[in-house]
Amino acid sequence: MKYRVNIDKYYYITIVVISLILLIPLILSIVAKRVWVILVVAFLIIFVEYLLFSCFIGYAKLEEDHLVIRYGFIIKRRLPYEIIRGVEKKSSYFSESLISLKTTKNCVVILFNTYDNTTISIKDEDDFIEKLLEKLKEYPCKEE
Repeated sequence: MKYRVNIDKYYYITIVVISLILLIPLILSIVAKRVWVILVVAFLIIFVEYLLFSCFIGYAKLEEDHLVIRYGFIIKRRLPYEIIRGVEKKSSYFSESLISLKTTKNCVVILFNTYDNTTISIKDEDDFIEKLLEKLKEYPCKEE
């Protein structure tokens, strides 16, 4: 089953504010007619917008023998159920993991391997956790 990303209204506000802030140097460089500055700022805007909008295609999917988490346009992680140690709900704007699909305050933290974790914000957290725990009963965690 596929679970879509839950996106908070504050995330939308963040996208708008950052986009407007990035337009200021672009407008100033166009007025000053500096081509290299225009190119650098345009590239920066494209890169930042790519990072901000990549969460809209993110999802978590429970497959037969592993959990698939898509973080954006490029990054996709497959976690076999055998390496998942636990799942917990959390309420925080910050994530412990570098790669996370976190767009709301409420999220699900998936603990795997010995010290690894990933954070995802999905629309139906309770149903996701319930179904994931059912899968984890079928595939007991391997001790390292």
